Amino acid sequence: MHSFAGAAGVPLAPGSSLVVFDQLGAADGSIVGFTEGAEASQPFDGPAPVDAYVACIVTQINYDPPR
Repeated sequence: MHSFAGAAGVPLAPGSSLVVFDQLGAADGSIVGFTEGAEASQPFDGPAPVDAYVACIVTQINYDPPR
């Protein structure tokens, strides 16, 4: 698991899963940005059985390490 800008990554507990709604069409193995919590249910009119939704598909990552 990677993190950016010093954010700590918190892995899921063994045996856990994360249900993410993807309306953008990410392929298997794609890197995606997602949001969790109340924001995950915003695209739906009523209650939705999702934990998160895909907000973007990452196509490029640029990293310049500190010098």
